[in-house]
Amino acid sequence: MRRYQTRGLWRAGPELKREVRSKSWLATCLLGVLTMAACVSSSSSGNTPTGPIKVGVMASLSGPSGAYGPPIEDAAKLAIDRINAAGGVLGRQVQLEIGDDAGDVKTGTVTADRLISKEKVAVLVSMEGSNIRDAIVPAVNRTGALYVYAPLYEGGACASNMYLLGEVPADYKPLFPYVNQNLGGGNWYFVGNDYVWPQKTNAQAKTFVQDNGAQVVGQDLVGFGTNEFAEILNKIKSSHAKHILLTLVGSDAESFVKEWKSFGMNSSTDVIALALVDNQLPDLGTAADGVYGVFGYFNGLQSAQNQSFLQAYSAEFGPAAPPQTTLSEAVYDSIWVWKLAVDKAGSVDPKKVGAAMGGITFADAPRGSLTVDPKTHHVSQHVYLVKAGTDATYHLVQDFGLINPGPQCTF
Repeated sequence: MRRYQTRGLWRAGPELKREVRSKSWLATCLLGVLTMAACVSSSSSGNTPTGPIKVGVMASLSGPSGAYGPPIEDAAKLAIDRINAAGGVLGRQVQLEIGDDAGDVKTGTVTADRLISKEKVAVLVSMEGSNIRDAIVPAVNRTGALYVYAPLYEGGACASNMYLLGEVPADYKPLFPYVNQNLGGGNWYFVGNDYVWPQKTNAQAKTFVQDNGAQVVGQDLVGFGTNEFAEILNKIKSSHAKHILLTLVGSDAESFVKEWKSFGMNSSTDVIALALVDNQLPDLGTAADGVYGVFGYFNGLQSAQNQSFLQAYSAEFGPAAPPQTTLSEAVYDSIWVWKLAVDKAGSVDPKKVGAAMGGITFADAPRGSLTVDPKTHHVSQHVYLVKAGTDATYHLVQDFGLINPGPQCTF
């Protein structure tokens, strides 16, 4: 209360003085409460943004694909920490909200809904199977959330507020002429899990094989959790196939490689895996020796961007941290692409950020520079052929260069 309003009253008697003091105190308290309420209301309504910006990350941290989880969570934490150390986003710090889908559609749907509706994340980044992605998309569309799907997948998934950073089958096209010219040619046999990614990837790969004068002489797709492959390996031996395209995931892929090696088939066939990633190789040990992989990223990539990334990773999580993989590093890239789009939009509003996402180039991506295509919501990126050595790590065989995956979607 201003002094000129009370000056005359202070000459009154003691009773009035006490009354004025009491009213003054009450008015001050009420003003403080109203001010606090206004601040809370403004913050919650988004008119005056304060506090951290939440980024949601979903992955299979447990369940059948739980082996992929640890480096994914670490990559997400590293991205957030490096962004915050550089000043955050729009002057605010970023807060990571992690969700585990456990490799289960129902769990994934509930987890996505919690992150979007309860935690109010500004963006949802997910690293999981296509079946879980497809279950999440309706909630994303209903709420208008911004969704970045990070992993390699079968291609052709389209939603106006979804962006996809992983490898798709079209990215593998250069592999097949390379194999024909440098690994002795010959026919192929496909082995994978029986779900949408291997089914659609193998269908496109078959066309690539035939375009290069070879044939797919057999295919076996098995259920998750398969760990006995003797019958399939005998079929491969009888087919005289030279190359095995492996689209098994998780522990299934490891079991196949162990039996392939124990059968002595490493001397007559090549295994070219699309989802046997870096952090699985130490479990295989010498059984991994000679296995090929085709990825958008591998831990041993010798580039300035990747070395900076790995140094920061080791400094934060220690030298015993699980190796980064094409799956986990894609989550790191996804968070940074979102950050760059927010900077471009000047807002964390999902619609504005989504509109800014198209055309974003993340030049410092550990996998190599990548660019988001505004017409397809997919990315142009480098794809690498690698080979595991006796040290249970992948080494570069061929950089196929920057690849545009073609017309996956049209917006």
